[in-house]
Amino acid sequence: MKGISKKYQNGSWLFRIGNIIIPPLKGEDDRKKYITTCYRKKKVSILLRDGGVAHNCPIPKYLLREISFPEVFGDVGSTVLVIIHPFYNTPMVTVVYEKEDDADLSEEFEKRIQSINGANFAEISTRGKNGEINLNINSDQEDGGIVSINVNNLSRAGKLKIKVIGEADIYTSSKCALYSNSEVDLRVEDLDNDISSSINIKGSEIVLNDNILNSFIADINSLKDRYNLIESKLNSIIKIVRDTWVPVATDGGAALKLLFTSPPFEDLVETEVDDIKDEKIKN
Repeated sequence: MKGISKKYQNGSWLFRIGNIIIPPLKGEDDRKKYITTCYRKKKVSILLRDGGVAHNCPIPKYLLREISFPEVFGDVGSTVLVIIHPFYNTPMVTVVYEKEDDADLSEEFEKRIQSINGANFAEISTRGKNGEINLNINSDQEDGGIVSINVNNLSRAGKLKIKVIGEADIYTSSKCALYSNSEVDLRVEDLDNDISSSINIKGSEIVLNDNILNSFIADINSLKDRYNLIESKLNSIIKIVRDTWVPVATDGGAALKLLFTSPPFEDLVETEVDDIKDEKIKN
């Protein structure tokens, strides 16, 4: 009989309980290669409860996802039920049993897809009772804990659409980044009052509120230069008044000239960027 140790070659049996095992391996890389081969060939090795061994034992793809392999040779993995295939006369896995300490918290109308490895797990649960989907990820690795959604097509014009009739909350305890190779459009619309606000970013151009008011955010350095020009002109006028104006007797000019030699007509100090910049906004 193919795949069965000699102890069972002349025996007659249909059902056996056993555990997933791995052959003697040199290191972690060999273990990974062996498990990869098991997934590719959809075959595993089983240590049967009464001492026999079944090698190259076929296992359905959907059950292969449910088993756990032992960490080292000599240990055992998931408990399985092995039967003799009625047509090919070879052993095959038909059931994968849960561990005795596995707790199933599923409820009525609930389905779960789980992958667990110690403290690392990924789970999708759906609850038809109240219309809910939960995605839970946990990892004890520095570079673990990742959820990726990849969308593409032949024309490189794939689309990801998310529509919520209600609220959407996104929270991150660290950096939140949004990248685009083309354009980003952020828009808030009050449909009841026909009011909207928007920020559109395309290349190096930023447009606020669709430029309806034809308004712009000033370049602070150009604004400083403009202020400096005005300040320089005013200082020139004040200097001319102070140095060259000769009042005529009884016309009140003497009192006016005196004003130009005291505050607020002192020389204006040129504006610096630090005087008018907003620390919270940078570009």
